[in-house]
Amino acid sequence: MASCAEDTKEISFKTVKTTEKDYGCESDCADVSINKTEVVGHDSKSEGIADKINQVINESFVHLLTIDEDNVQNVNTIDEGVKRFISIYQEDKNSYPDMAAKYETSIESEVFHQSENLLSIKILTYNYMGGAHGYSAISYLNFDPKTGEFIGIDQMINDMDNFTSFVENKFREEYDLPEGTDLSEKFWFDDDVFILPEDMGFDKNNMVFTYNPYDIAPYAEGTIELKIPIKEVQPFLNRELK
Repeated sequence: MASCAEDTKEISFKTVKTTEKDYGCESDCADVSINKTEVVGHDSKSEGIADKINQVINESFVHLLTIDEDNVQNVNTIDEGVKRFISIYQEDKNSYPDMAAKYETSIESEVFHQSENLLSIKILTYNYMGGAHGYSAISYLNFDPKTGEFIGIDQMINDMDNFTSFVENKFREEYDLPEGTDLSEKFWFDDDVFILPEDMGFDKNNMVFTYNPYDIAPYAEGTIELKIPIKEVQPFLNRELK
């Protein structure tokens, strides 16, 4: 297990890195790589903020590790999730001794945006459990750094209808779909109605909209991403970002 730290004014971040060996698996193991951002407070107030943020990050990692819906109630920690993933591989390997594929799971997070009024954490996930290819996905967790509270994107937008129209125009410009052109010429949108992605976050300068594979396009198209400068989305936000 290894970690590295980055200091900031109020809190610091460290990345805790673990593999299958850290969870007690020495042989016949699935490949596991967990690189998790942890927030560290430096006084009683910032420690409370850190605890709230870390709880949400942990819950997100547990959710991403819970691939076996039949046993979801038995997976409450990252440790339990990893051990369950390894045991599924071992069970499948025992059932199919000639199985060549080695299962793999990788989850890593990073601080994507940090400013006075927002902390955005980006999470990259990859899972492979046999078949032609694995599956990669990107998600985001957004927080109020002053309180540690999780913030849904809908809690940040003043006028969701106009915001969605604004983003659609940007999306059409980015992917060469002029107004009046059916979105279905290139993408999967039910009834040809544009929708925002489930996964939205912020980097240093932009609001990032991520459609993961299969969200609106075939797997072969990969991740569909749109970036809009924060200064352009700022009029729709109820908090100042810099």
